[in-house]
Amino acid sequence: MSELSLRGMRIGSASSLSDRVSELAPRARHSYTCPQGHTFTVPLATDAAAPATWGCRCGEDALGDGATPPPARAVRTSRTHWQILLERRTIAELEKLLDERLAALRNERDGMGDEAIDLVRPALSNPRGSTARTRKSA
Repeated sequence: MSELSLRGMRIGSASSLSDRVSELAPRARHSYTCPQGHTFTVPLATDAAAPATWGCRCGEDALGDGATPPPARAVRTSRTHWQILLERRTIAELEKLLDERLAALRNERDGMGDEAIDLVRPALSNPRGSTARTRKSA
């Protein structure tokens, strides 16, 4: 039975409705121009508010006719560790902290006796007593 109702019809190629059921809302065309010079129009309903910007095909934001450009966004720059440190402490405070830490390190080094590590002149000898020249190559 259903085969009879589909006879002579191409499925998916045409609508089975002969008349439009409802009318479309009235439309108005709004034109936009992007910084690259592209101009295009967008149909919108007459009762809809037209946006100030619309995305262009080139990726830029196009500005509507008669619209003022939006304010530029503040660019956030990255700060270095030193800049963040200077927000918390002054140079005088940093110099005082440096002197305190150096004094503490010197006291630790002096308390170690003969096994103290010389930060200025590191040991040049190999602790095993052998050098690379005396090794036999395999």
